[in-house]
Amino acid sequence: MAVCIYRKNLYTRPAYRHNPTTCTLPSDVISHKLIHHLVRDPRAVALSRIRFGPSGCGSYTLHLSRSSQESRIVAEASLYCRHVTADIRSRLALEREFPGRVMLMRYEEVVDNPDRRFRDIYEFLDEPAPPATLVEMQKMAKKGQEKNVSTKWQRNLIYADGTTIARRCAELFRLLNVLAIDI
Repeated sequence: MAVCIYRKNLYTRPAYRHNPTTCTLPSDVISHKLIHHLVRDPRAVALSRIRFGPSGCGSYTLHLSRSSQESRIVAEASLYCRHVTADIRSRLALEREFPGRVMLMRYEEVVDNPDRRFRDIYEFLDEPAPPATLVEMQKMAKKGQEKNVSTKWQRNLIYADGTTIARRCAELFRLLNVLAIDI
């Protein structure tokens, strides 16, 4: 079961490594909350989960990669895409039902331009952006940029796996309105 966190104006559902299940929100909660949907490139997520070790990978993909010719990164990315595609479809339905209450953001955009994206979040919340928070976010983003966290997967993925993931995750990329090669 996914954990739903309700804050003052915002709903979040952390994407847990062990349980990527979608959390269902009651409509009376949704109508009074804002939803921020943060999505990361599936290739980066898969690489991160594998590097985290066995506890970071789902037992399904660990078993699958042992019993087939499919690489672990393809299995992890494919599983992530299935769940996030379902989340995106839910978000699109919520956007139609509650216009202006749902915000999509890609992780890569946050790392590339943290100042602008965090200002966007605070604007979405209709709250002033605390200068200290923005300074801290910029520091954290700078560390991420130095480590190339948003593009690290590009140096660590073989072409065949990248092509397979792009094909299997085509719907996710289409729903995000990006080409697999753009991120």
